[in-house]
Amino acid sequence: MPSKENHSKQSRATGTKAETIVKVSMLTSQMQLMLVWVIGGAILLLVAWLQILFGHYGDKGQDVIAWLLPSIIPTVSLVTGVWVNNARKRTRSTKEVERKTYRVVLAISLFYLIFMALIFAIQPMVARPPLDVIKDSGLILSPLQGVVSVFLGIFFTQEPKK
Repeated sequence: MPSKENHSKQSRATGTKAETIVKVSMLTSQMQLMLVWVIGGAILLLVAWLQILFGHYGDKGQDVIAWLLPSIIPTVSLVTGVWVNNARKRTRSTKEVERKTYRVVLAISLFYLIFMALIFAIQPMVARPPLDVIKDSGLILSPLQGVVSVFLGIFFTQEPKK
């Protein structure tokens, strides 16, 4: 999470009550989300690779990789590319975003990556073939990936006010 030193507070009147809006550095928030995706994706790839090496999927290891890569690589590419581009800009240090917005995007990202990890974790506990578990998870994974992509896309491409 962005450190407390990197935020500013503003008060906004909403009806009868003043609400404090905490802002955090956009670049720092994007970097932290990028790290969540890069590390989370790397862990998922490592788990899949180890399961393939130990013969968990028999001769269907390529099917697992073909399922996993489209689930993480587009998002990792988006967040990494935008972060690198923003890090190169000179005006990066003045941009801020509401901390609530950052936390929502972080929570959705973590939920998605944990869901992906659970797909690998539950395979030994079910009587069905592991590849069937992976394929059937797409019923929930596809719409969830769409929601994650929308939130990350908006967060990473928005132009916050200085």
